[in-house]
Amino acid sequence: MNRVMVEKAPWLVSTKLNPPQIRGDIVQRDRLSSWLCETTATTPITLITAPAGYGKTTLLTSLPPSLPSWPFAWLTLDEEENDANNFLFALIAALQTVAPNCEMAALDMLPVVANPDNLENGRSEIRRVTGVLLNEIQAAVPEPFFLVL
Repeated sequence: MNRVMVEKAPWLVSTKLNPPQIRGDIVQRDRLSSWLCETTATTPITLITAPAGYGKTTLLTSLPPSLPSWPFAWLTLDEEENDANNFLFALIAALQTVAPNCEMAALDMLPVVANPDNLENGRSEIRRVTGVLLNEIQAAVPEPFFLVL
């Protein structure tokens, strides 16, 4: 995690930015992995959904070796990220693993989101930060890349 993120979000545990280790005894799902590699190469967003325990994390953790030229950002989400400010800090930290100079303008805007005067002002600020963040991602993050939440 870079120095700026540590200063602005010392509560963010750096292990949230790394995929879990794959055990050696997993069942290889070659057909599913191939399909996922093809799909992610041809579509802008791929959503993987299944009940708990069906292997989503294992499948996604096995992707980087399949596509070594694609940058790979990972963010493990938990209850802390239900707060928009915490989520945006954590998302920016994850994106900075693939583009270290990305999101500085959005990062500078986050203190405004953290202390909104009222609910409507807070929503408006979150929309503004999200817009800035998306523009910075488009400009700075290499294409294509993986972002796993």
